[in-house]
Amino acid sequence: MRRQRWLLGVLGLLVAGASSSPASVIGYWRFDNDGGAAGSNINTALDSSGNGLNANRIGNASGTLKYLSSSLPGVAIYDPLSGTSYANTMAAQVVDRRLRVPNNSLLSPTSPDTSFTFEFFLRIITEPGGYNSFAQRVENGPNSPDNSASHDIRRWQVDFSHGKTKNSFGKIRSRWDTPQPGGDWNNVSVGDYVYVDTDSGSGNPNDYTGATGDVADEGDGINDLVEWHHVALVWDASTSQFTIYKDYQAGTTKTLNGAFVHPNQYLDIVLGSGFEYYIDEIRYTAGALSSNQFLQAVPEPSSYATMAGLFGVALLVVRRRRQNRP
Repeated sequence: MRRQRWLLGVLGLLVAGASSSPASVIGYWRFDNDGGAAGSNINTALDSSGNGLNANRIGNASGTLKYLSSSLPGVAIYDPLSGTSYANTMAAQVVDRRLRVPNNSLLSPTSPDTSFTFEFFLRIITEPGGYNSFAQRVENGPNSPDNSASHDIRRWQVDFSHGKTKNSFGKIRSRWDTPQPGGDWNNVSVGDYVYVDTDSGSGNPNDYTGATGDVADEGDGINDLVEWHHVALVWDASTSQFTIYKDYQAGTTKTLNGAFVHPNQYLDIVLGSGFEYYIDEIRYTAGALSSNQFLQAVPEPSSYATMAGLFGVALLVVRRRRQNRP
């Protein structure tokens, strides 16, 4: 344990030295500080940032939103922004329920710009039924309820792509809407999968055998590739671009058409649409973070070799930065 803490502390100093983007945490929902026991209902997820942006349980009364201890992304979570680590003992099990943060001006950073980062750990358990969202902030305009003709909606969300071909199914995605004449919306998928299902049980989308390559129809629900992933959405106002990340690797970046204004609405940090998934360590940060500033899952104490590897990578980054200084 002492060795683990020492490695985390040194890694934190190195990563902090390698990153320079200003950022402040707006909300951080960990599920560890709520006082809930495994298997009990999550009624309120406490905000660990100190801003008091607690998230309240809403949605289908027959759905599931419970504390989970049997499956976690890591035994601890390391935060490169603060250079500290936190014990990780609880995640959330979700089926058709939501956690909603009431609208608050803190949700809309504007200084020095509107940039933000939304990240979380995700593990999809059962077959999704469609394009389901995991988090979103949506504001309908005066033509509410919004429809395809009004184009007055403001939105950003993180969702799941569920198309009928292997090129669209199973990918994490983000959708954006910016009201303007003629309407505007953008969606982009990361170039890798967070969920796949194959007859062979390999979890490799290249092993789909059906004539249409329909991932949703081929799998039997038993041989799904089920594992934890880190997901991050980064909005960089300086470039008007948003990027979706999966496991610290940037997927697709897209330039937003039209000016972005934060939706003046509540923030849903957890959504569910009938399928089961686990979610943990949800953080909303002002500023466009780089991937080495994202939250990191710390492995079991036996995985010191992995941690030593991270130590070496971080040290190399710092050395290169020093060499490149004028």
